[in-house]
Order: sequence, then C-alpha cells, then structure tokens
Amino acid sequence: IRLAVGATRFRIVRQLLTEGLLLSLAGGALGLLVAYWTSSLASALVNTSSGTLSFDVTPNTRVLVFTLIASMVTVLLFGAIPALKSSRVDLVPTLKDGNSRTPIFGRGPSLQSLLVITQVSLAIILLTGAGLFVRSLWKLQSIDKGFAGQNAVAMSFNMRLQGFDTERGKNFYAAALEDLAAVPGVESVTLASALPVTPGGSRMELPPNATKPAVNQNVAIDIVTVAPRFFETTGLPLVGGREFRSIDTEKSTQVLIVNETMARKFWPNDDAVGRSFSDGQETFEVVGVARDTKYRNLRETQRMTMYRPLAQGYVPSMNLVARTSVDHGTIASSIQRRLQAIEPTLAVYNIRTLEDHIGRAVYVERMQSITLSSLGLLALILTAIGIYGVVAYSVAQRTREIGIRIAVGAQRSDVFKMVVVKGLVLAAWGSAIGLVACYWLSRFISSQLYGVTPYDPVTLIAVAAILGVVALLASYIPARRATKVNPLVALRYE
Repeated sequence: IRLAVGATRFRIVRQLLTEGLLLSLAGGALGLLVAYWTSSLASALVNTSSGTLSFDVTPNTRVLVFTLIASMVTVLLFGAIPALKSSRVDLVPTLKDGNSRTPIFGRGPSLQSLLVITQVSLAIILLTGAGLFVRSLWKLQSIDKGFAGQNAVAMSFNMRLQGFDTERGKNFYAAALEDLAAVPGVESVTLASALPVTPGGSRMELPPNATKPAVNQNVAIDIVTVAPRFFETTGLPLVGGREFRSIDTEKSTQVLIVNETMARKFWPNDDAVGRSFSDGQETFEVVGVARDTKYRNLRETQRMTMYRPLAQGYVPSMNLVARTSVDHGTIASSIQRRLQAIEPTLAVYNIRTLEDHIGRAVYVERMQSITLSSLGLLALILTAIGIYGVVAYSVAQRTREIGIRIAVGAQRSDVFKMVVVKGLVLAAWGSAIGLVACYWLSRFISSQLYGVTPYDPVTLIAVAAILGVVALLASYIPARRATKVNPLVALRYE
C-alpha cells in the first residue's frame, strides 16, 4: 500500500532499517548491561586458580563503541537483504490478495531457515569443542598423581636471593624443621627443591654408558632434593626401602631414593634397594624406591627421578610442605610467623595448598573448558531463540492452512507433530553440517586433548542429543499454539 500511494523504495528500505536498528541497539544495550553485571564473575574465574593473573574485564568506552558499531553492522548485514526484498513486491497480486506470503517451509530453503541452520551448526561446533575440553580436563584431573594432596600446605623461599650464605641457609632449614614440627595442628613438615607437577627443576642428562649400571642410550634423570619425612608429608609412598633419616649426613655414605621408572631402567630384574648407582662422578647407595608420580606436568610419560637428601646437597631455593589437621589458612599464617621469628627478613611467597598447586597444572585446560562452555551455552540459547522464531513465524503464516486442516478433520496431534517436525528438521540439517565441520576442525585441537580423541563418539552423540532436545523445546510453544487455532476464527480472519 505504501508503494502504491507513492512511497519510494528508498523510503521503504530506510523505514525497515530504522526499525531493525532500534531492535539491534536495544539488544546491544541489554548485552552491555549483562556484561557489566557478569564482569566480576569473569574476573573471579580468571583469578580463582593461581591468583597470579589479574585481568580487568569491566566494559569501558572502547567496549561501548564496539557494541554500538557491532549493532549497526548487524543491521546492515542482516537487515538490508529483507528490506530490499520487501521493497520489490509485485503490487497488483499483493493488493489483490493481502494475505499472500512466502512460506518459510516451501519447496526450497528460505533465508530464515538457512540462518537457523547456520546457528545450529555453529552451536554444534562450540558445544563439541566444549565437550571435548571438559572430558579432557576430567581425564587429567582423574589421573593417579601418585601422592596425596589433601590437608597439606606449601610455601616457597629462596635463601640466595635474600643474601643468605650456605651455612646460614643450612642453619635456617634445621631450625625451621625443628620449630615447625612443634606447631599445634602440624602432623609432619619437610622441605623439597621441587614439588610434584611443577615445570622446571633440576635434571641430569648423560650420554650412553656413562652410568653404572650402564645403559646403551642417553639418560635423563630429574633430581629432587628433599628433607627427611618428605614422602610421609606429601603422601608419596615408598614401595621399597626407607626414607631419608637424620643419619644421612655429609659425612655418611651418599644415598639415593629412586622412583619405579628409574629402578626398572637400571635394575630391571633385581631389587634396586641396596644397589649402587654412579653418574660418572659420584657413587650413591639406593636406600629406597618411591612410587612414580607426575613431576613436570600431568600429561607427561613417566620420567626417571632420583631423590637426594638435603643434608648431602644444599639447595638455596626450597619449598616447605606441612601436613596439617586444622584449617589451611590458619596454619599457613602460623607457619609464616614462626619462619619470620627465626629469620625476620625472610620473604615467604607462593603460599598454597597442595590441591591448589595441582590445580594450577590444569589451569589452561580449565579456562579453555569454561570459555568454550560459556560460548556453547550462549550459542545454545541463540539457537533455541532462532528455532522458536522461525517456527512461530511459520505458524503465523500458515494460520489459514492450519484452520482448513482442522476444519476438514485433521487431529490436533497431527498439527502438533507437523509443526514440531519442522523445527526438528532445521536442527537435523544444522547438526549434520555442524558434525561434518567438527570432523574437519577437530584435528586442529587434537594436540590439546588428553585421553579423548577428537572424534569422541560420546561427546558427539551427547551434543547432538542436546541440540535435539533444545529444538524440541523451542518448537513446543508454537506447536501448542497451532493446535489451539479455531478454524472459524482463522478462516474469517483470513
């Protein structure tokens, strides 16, 4: 009618784009408000695990400008096509039959249905990625780490950086272990140059046949210097032999505790306890065999590790570990005060529980899972809205047809099924395309997964099932509305 009474195509397009811009700006404003409300939650997620990262995610002027531009670009990209299409209507047929409409579900796919299929495909990709990373994280966290991280608190200090010479450092270590053992709530206390699941540390690399017993290949052995009661305090069990004792001093026989992997390497058919080991410079007696654990990261294959007593090899940078029977926060403060009473200038840092320490090893995987899960949830919500909108619009378009169907005897359950099937068809097409895209894209993240293949059938089936349920729920309300169409009202209205 507007075109018939003289409106130009430009005027029609401008009007439709203006309406779209108002909707888009309203959506952008709502999204910005949600961003402000959830910024504190995002900061907490970033800083929960290690406390070493500080990101300011509060929206600012740049975010406001970006949101405004994104809203306007959205209208130009997705509002221009329907606006131009609406300005090209054939006036005579349209004015003769004011109710003629192009159905969403015609013989060919409409633009609306294609957009929804794209939404479903993207949601499948994000949810599959999130599912793979969540399962990978779960696999990493369920790894048998070989030691007990519960009820233990750790902290670090460096004697050399604080100007302590070797003698002063040794005296401090001895005084700290003796004094802290008497703190109420402390069950055992020890020192270690490196804790399990810690990047870095000392390592010895030797050429073939440089050791005794000799092996005909290169040898790489991690070296961990520990104080007595290390294995008791960390919960890392010995499978043979004994722990280090106070009798293991500089003047006594040089001793070692090796892990199971090292024992199998050098003494494959014998008990390692009581055997001698030489690195080409020093000779040691093996007094114990410790269970394998993860020392560099959770993904690593088992490495050879040997433990040396602190009394036979001073190390200036150490980690103090205390197993406690009381609240970690309270006991950590008490331990720190005791240490500073021994050395007032001592700087203690990186105070954490062993559980937190282990949690840092999967920090990246945890953030990947949280980020992708959040994006996947958002995509799922958008997909539900898209399917609902298209199905509801289709029902509105087909009100007369539905009225006729019911008038000539169609059961309301048949109408309900007809509408729901339309939404499920959109979800099925989107899921199929999304799963094909996942198969192609998953190879790019295979190196970041652990214990899960990029084509994990459990994840793919679960994601497809979730999308199916969401499509069913999104189609339910329009389908219920279609079953309540009154044939007389529909026909009279049309």
